[in-house]
Amino acid sequence: MSVGSGDLLIVSDTGNIEKELVNSLEDGGYSVLFAAANFCLPAIKKNNPDVLILSLESAAFDARSLLDCVLLLDNDLPVVLLTNAGNDALILPLLEQGAYNFCTVGTGADAGLLRHIVSSAIRQRKLRLQNRALKNNLKVLELDQLAGYRVQTRLLPASPARLGPFDLAHLIRPSLILSGDSVNYFQLEDRRVLFYLADVSGHGAAGAMVTVALTGLSRRLAFDYSRLNLETSADILGWFNQELLRLNLEQHITMFLGILDDKKQILQYSNAAHFPAAILNNNKATRFLEVGGLPLGVCDTEYEFKDVTISENFKMVIFSDGVLEIMPQKSIKQKEEALFSLVQCGNTEIQQLVDHLGLDDIKDVPDDIAFFTVARMSLSL
Repeated sequence: MSVGSGDLLIVSDTGNIEKELVNSLEDGGYSVLFAAANFCLPAIKKNNPDVLILSLESAAFDARSLLDCVLLLDNDLPVVLLTNAGNDALILPLLEQGAYNFCTVGTGADAGLLRHIVSSAIRQRKLRLQNRALKNNLKVLELDQLAGYRVQTRLLPASPARLGPFDLAHLIRPSLILSGDSVNYFQLEDRRVLFYLADVSGHGAAGAMVTVALTGLSRRLAFDYSRLNLETSADILGWFNQELLRLNLEQHITMFLGILDDKKQILQYSNAAHFPAAILNNNKATRFLEVGGLPLGVCDTEYEFKDVTISENFKMVIFSDGVLEIMPQKSIKQKEEALFSLVQCGNTEIQQLVDHLGLDDIKDVPDDIAFFTVARMSLSL
């Protein structure tokens, strides 16, 4: 029997319930059932009533013991007490014990009042059960999200990591459980190191699914690199774009992608609308690495690339745009300047960035945040 079906169980040892009360309840659309106190629990199990009306006109049973048994059987079942005037000494302990409400009979207005109390009890019970079901569903969803988080985390590269002479590290702080920010880095067949930081539009499960797709594409790229005939970082961005267009995703992806060539001492990079710009500290000079390009997965387009000579001791930091949401500066320009100053002053390690931006002190971040760092340090230092 579903909650809110209108079944009421009146427990009375005398059956001496005013007919006017019963008629009023039945006129209100409720189905009224009766049971003696010693048959109360079996009647509850059989009929699953919405409300139990406990008549206290007789002292033939122990009302407190019966109420304990009822609430133990079904803690969500509202118990309404029917009592005569002047019986307050019994009512108060039962209310403290867990009875929902009471109605004093013989007042002239008791029929309407009882209907109101019953209606209110049913509404609250339905709401309570719905809230419990919602919490259970949210718990299941949270467990699913946590399972997805574990999968997503395992797909990320190790941090910190060393590839050839380069040290790479990252940190991703999701706004929810799953993240739309993603990083990856690996060596190509020619020993150059490819890396990217990607930011999927939106966040949560939808964005996370796209980051998994990006990881799959990256593994295919690493495996088939020579066959794909991709020469520059712009070619690789274009390849990512074509593959994502084939997936017909609703999300678009921004990405900063770079290739480190230790032999030629060159960093080649391309940008698919990623913002803020990567910051390079090189030869004691700090600069933004700026180049244009549309997001991935939007339309067929071409990308540019730039080469920059890298010194024996260089450091680079890339942020996802979520970091801008936690910075105190008012304008985007001021936020960019603050990030630039942070890197310029030598804060190029993950923990330094976390400390200076106060990320550990922020409980809930409004957007996914990612930090990525890459460096090469000479052995003499």
